[in-house]
Amino acid sequence: MNIEKIKANIIILCYNQEKTIKESLLSAINQDYNDRYNIIICDDGSEDNTLAIINDIVKENKDIIVLPSKKNKGIANNFNKAIPFINGDFFITQAGDDISLPNRLSITDKYLSDENYKAFFSSTIDIDYNSNLLNTNHGKKLNKRNEKLGGLNFINCILNEGGVLGASAGYKASIVKNNLLCLSNFSEDKILTARAASVGNIYFFDNVLVKYRKGSGVSIINPHSYSKSMAKLMYRRSRFYKSILSDSFLSDKLHIIKNANKRIYKLRFSCWLSYRLLKNKLPFSRFIVYVVINNDYNNITARGIYQFIKSKIHAL
Repeated sequence: MNIEKIKANIIILCYNQEKTIKESLLSAINQDYNDRYNIIICDDGSEDNTLAIINDIVKENKDIIVLPSKKNKGIANNFNKAIPFINGDFFITQAGDDISLPNRLSITDKYLSDENYKAFFSSTIDIDYNSNLLNTNHGKKLNKRNEKLGGLNFINCILNEGGVLGASAGYKASIVKNNLLCLSNFSEDKILTARAASVGNIYFFDNVLVKYRKGSGVSIINPHSYSKSMAKLMYRRSRFYKSILSDSFLSDKLHIIKNANKRIYKLRFSCWLSYRLLKNKLPFSRFIVYVVINNDYNNITARGIYQFIKSKIHAL
């Protein structure tokens, strides 16, 4: 890195990742980027040796900022700690168990230098907890889903579950300046992507820039636990819809979507119903009554019904 002003930032969000944080942090340090960049590490109250490992690595590097927490307060709060320290034009995000390839910053800069693009994500090499290669590409999978929706625009981000993979994402710094994330957000990537889509375009780079670790966090490998994982995703999606309605950046942009508030409230209710069904907190008969009375049959409740029936068959 040279002595010029900071142009980019890598934000690493970590919690109890002592086995993977060293490799993740070194991947951020060893970028081939020619401009100066910050590394901002937000630790969410780790109770293992994660923070000690971080401090041992960064003590000689003035462009690495470590922001610890005494208690675990969730991803949104953890990410918000980084916002005052973001300088330059853009930032990329990764978890403390993901690994950036050396050219990740350079490629992200190339595309986010275009004023039309406000966010970016890429293909991935997917690995398991033990770093074994998996025959999947989660970044590309999400892009294919976005293509089926008709593209990753603002409406699809809000109403149709369009999105990016946070582990391979980059964003213009302008979408977070003076705009903290609402604490109802379970993750940072969905709301950041919605913000980006509200003011510009999002680019998908169909080459690998990240080793993405599945089987940890919210990622899913074991099909037998899929129903439980789907319940968690429904809960998190419900929190995302709640955050949209109180997001300071989006407050003057929701008018783009016709009847936005009503539609978002309805989607949140669908997620809540499906979550309770899949957690066995709501009888199936009552779930159906709620759906019929509220005219609430949609992709979310249909998915809830499908997964509920599938889990019951599997239990036989």
